[in-house]
Amino acid sequence: MTAQSGQNAGFMQSAFQKELAEFVGFVGGADVDKGIRKVEQKLRPLPADTRSLFGDRFFFHEQFTAFTCGPLPFQLDTSDLRAVRTASLIAGVNRVRQSLSSAGALRLRAMLLDNLQPDRDIRQIEHEIRAWTHCSQKRFGVTFADLEGLGHFDLLFEKAGRKIEVECKTIAEDTGSQIKFE
Repeated sequence: MTAQSGQNAGFMQSAFQKELAEFVGFVGGADVDKGIRKVEQKLRPLPADTRSLFGDRFFFHEQFTAFTCGPLPFQLDTSDLRAVRTASLIAGVNRVRQSLSSAGALRLRAMLLDNLQPDRDIRQIEHEIRAWTHCSQKRFGVTFADLEGLGHFDLLFEKAGRKIEVECKTIAEDTGSQIKFE
């Protein structure tokens, strides 16, 4: 399925509780909690200076815990950049899920849970969802091709009868060539 042109990709602070509930309902609260607990177990024995080497790799885990167990549970502090980043990922997941077939939604759920594991990195799917959101807002038809089983690339952009296959990459040691002509 393809994102609808002009689809509202943002949300207001007042709608955050609904967004969070929708995300938890989709991914599964116990499953998200399990992934977060594994990361916490990995990080807990490390000194603060060693933990800092991970940078923002576990931003989602830390903020999700703050959203659910912090001093103001289920509230979004829009002045906190990490909170806004996590909330936008949650909302993005909700929007992408709505655009997917049932099989694609199951693949998205599995990918999210996999990327919550301590040896994985949620920032890659965050990057793909940001690309999906940006191009949807630019009125491209956007399909999560890999989740829909349509090819060996991440996104398919369509506009005015033209199609562009997109492989989203973040900078990593195994990035390889970003542009390929086939």
